Amino acid sequence: MLLSTVGLGLLYTAQLALANCNHDNCLRAVIASAFTTRSGSADCTSYFQTTVETNSIGQTVSVITPTNIPTYASACSGSVRYSSACSCVGASNVVITTPAPTPTCAAGTLSCNGGPCQDVLSDPNNCGVCGNVKWWPKLTIPAIKAIKPDNRYNMDEAGIIEGIGDNGLVVGSIHKRFIQKKHPGSKAWTSFIECISAIGRSLDPLVIFKGKSVQQQWFKTTLDEFKGWKFTSTENGWTIDDTALEWLQKVFILQTALHDLSEARLLVLDGHGSHETIEFM
Repeated sequence: MLLSTVGLGLLYTAQLALANCNHDNCLRAVIASAFTTRSGSADCTSYFQTTVETNSIGQTVSVITPTNIPTYASACSGSVRYSSACSCVGASNVVITTPAPTPTCAAGTLSCNGGPCQDVLSDPNNCGVCGNVKWWPKLTIPAIKAIKPDNRYNMDEAGIIEGIGDNGLVVGSIHKRFIQKKHPGSKAWTSFIECISAIGRSLDPLVIFKGKSVQQQWFKTTLDEFKGWKFTSTENGWTIDDTALEWLQKVFILQTALHDLSEARLLVLDGHGSHETIEFM
């Protein structure tokens, strides 16, 4: 019963459309879909269908709109008359969104989010349509590819606030529903610079305390478990130009020294201002 109702509704809609249409040879050719060699309504539906292909982040890659008019509708002088005739039989515009196929790119090129292949080495934006992906295509440069994995390093800064922990124990009375937890008065920021190689070898960190100088009372009696670590201080406990240069000279260069001077090292780091000074470069 439901299918019959739907069918009658579509037929009624088509009849209303036909009542206001010019019954010329173009429309007659479209209506004559009873012939086995013709499929007027289905062809009209396909003609009005627009396919929008999008990449992995929802950006439109291409829009496909059919332009071929069936040969049996040769009486329609062009797309305008054929579209008008298709509208008269109840066809309407339909937009379908579908993922774009990922292209196969040649060596030295890259598809960003399903888009066209780009020359990542000559593109000034380094495939900027990928968002913040601006540096890693440079790893395909022959001189960088030749660097051994154990000579490739990545460094970064991180930090912690003194007195703030993930968990802890609180002693209180069982007769009270709430117990106040007391935090240490100091909430100084302490930074550290870490570095690790592509094969998992980590360098000794540089710890940056807040203060004018590093104080002996900040440490345990023995520093055996921190052997090799470097300690310094800045006014706010953050990395500044001098500390970045100190890490480069006293940690990275010394701990990654190569026996074969013909080999190269690679250091990947972010765009922090302390990494872009003339002295650091």
